[in-house]
Amino acid sequence: IGHAGEGGLYAELVQDRSFDALAAATGFHASPDPRLPLDLPMLAATHRAPDVPVPPPTWDSGASFSSKGDYLKAQQDRLGAGHDPRCSRSGIVNFGYWGVYVQEKESYTISIYARAHEASLHGRADFDRFTVSLVSEDLDEVYASTSFDKLIGDWHEFSGDLAPNKTDTNARLAVTFEGSGSLVIDMVSLFPTENVEKGKGLMNPWPFRQDLLDALKALKPAFLRFPGGCYIEGDWMRNAFMWKDSVGPNEARPGHMNGVWGYWSTDGLGLFEYMLMVEELKTEPVWVINNGVAHGDSIAPPNVWPLVQDALDSLEFIMGPPDSKWGKLRADMGREEPWELTYMAIGNEASPALLAAALSLPALLGARRARRVVLPLPDCGKPYYLENYLIFFGALRAAYPHLRLISNCHMGGNAPTDTWDWHIYTNPQDMFNKRHEFDNSRPEKDAYIFASEYAVTDGGGWGNVIGAVSEAAFMTGLERNGEVVTLAAYVHEDKVAASATCQSPACDRIALKIVNFSSMRQVVKVALHGKAADTVAEEGQIETLHSDEPEAENSFDEPNKVAPSSSTVNGLSSKFTLKLEAWSVNILQVRLGDEPSLARSGAASARREGSVRLAVS
Repeated sequence: IGHAGEGGLYAELVQDRSFDALAAATGFHASPDPRLPLDLPMLAATHRAPDVPVPPPTWDSGASFSSKGDYLKAQQDRLGAGHDPRCSRSGIVNFGYWGVYVQEKESYTISIYARAHEASLHGRADFDRFTVSLVSEDLDEVYASTSFDKLIGDWHEFSGDLAPNKTDTNARLAVTFEGSGSLVIDMVSLFPTENVEKGKGLMNPWPFRQDLLDALKALKPAFLRFPGGCYIEGDWMRNAFMWKDSVGPNEARPGHMNGVWGYWSTDGLGLFEYMLMVEELKTEPVWVINNGVAHGDSIAPPNVWPLVQDALDSLEFIMGPPDSKWGKLRADMGREEPWELTYMAIGNEASPALLAAALSLPALLGARRARRVVLPLPDCGKPYYLENYLIFFGALRAAYPHLRLISNCHMGGNAPTDTWDWHIYTNPQDMFNKRHEFDNSRPEKDAYIFASEYAVTDGGGWGNVIGAVSEAAFMTGLERNGEVVTLAAYVHEDKVAASATCQSPACDRIALKIVNFSSMRQVVKVALHGKAADTVAEEGQIETLHSDEPEAENSFDEPNKVAPSSSTVNGLSSKFTLKLEAWSVNILQVRLGDEPSLARSGAASARREGSVRLAVS
């Protein structure tokens, strides 16, 4: 979503590095020539004087290094004397992602496959070298350049380092040559040199931008669900994510059109890279697969078996021994030891209509076969989702019985599923109201719930305070309905939400999370009942995130405009009062004595006895 991978976490600086996006360019062109998607920030002709009648580069198809067979031929006739000297060059410029961001004193490694087109046809070339440069937006300044020669008719990889003499957030990468003739290029890739060095034990350069990877690490995520939701489906099955196209050497990955979000994906962030990210983040992987359902079409059950085999092969790639077919590819890519995987989602997301209906699996199947209901929403309501789900579930459970398999909707207590996925995108008030969404759910009669996608997208800006506070309130409902600590919250229903969780195996530390969804300050009375009440330490630490401006948000210019603050709270006991700032999220760490009345191992009655009750004065 929003170039989170391409142009974001993925460290590649060249957009459409293999020219594979040309296959989908007709869906985006604004130029009279549909082969030149000039409205996209991808590729354009080098700068030249407007009075020189030089044709732009042309896009041709033919045999090339890449699997799709798309390549660029940049051709320019010889220019007579008296013309702008810059016009003696021919080539292309890559805009990167909103510019190519380069830093002074840093090093970047260029890799490019090239051949002389004339040499392949006539055994000779009209020029003997080409140049790759980092240049300014207007092409007037050259920050770094390197030249390559010995062009022949066969494909050859050329590589070298570029060390810019200036920092520019909006630079360009230019590939040029002098004189007449044709240069055929493919797979133009630019990575920070440190990524190339770090990736020497791997098949490809180290894939991650370190600054963004560090930012993700700081979030300490409990799990990583990948490669995404709608991304895995595609708007049509023809551009759904297929994991086998996302492994192996970068130059052999064809990429695909991310039609749902409207841009091309190189698939440089593939299954292997996502599992590397899991290791880096020290988190739990949740692998999502396509079960034959896209936004616009679906695959009927008799034809879905190749995708079932793809799913099984993906598990062999992740967990198989290095001497297995797909385990060997993983080992060849630099990871001989198998990874561990516990969670796997069959499809993307649930249909709100089905959740509201709370139909059982037999009722769902029977109603649709009898054509008594119309189920138009994603994904359980789409044609063949349920039938395909059952096929996938049976095959995956038989081959890997340890996996916890996730369905896209609630199918009833006896349905074949371990967990079902729940999504919502809404406004702040509705998100705050959803804090009671799961109050009546119980593991004894329901499958576990996986709230994998929830966000304020209507009124949340780019991530503002009111959106964050309402989402935090919703999360208190998730915790309140967990099995770790039972929380009974008696609060002002319109303004405050709360939960409590153990912070240690012995539960001698409790985190009270209290959200004030109000423009007014609140005073909360906290009462702890049960055996733990007499063992509360008098001092605790509280961390608060708040702003008096509900629409305030952080930005690149003001990254800490809204930031958490910490302070000490004194006078804690079994009963105490707590002042809450307006629009605030508050986490109070409370230390208990030796009585494990709230311990995870305790009986349900003990957990109820040690529950936390809150009241607003």
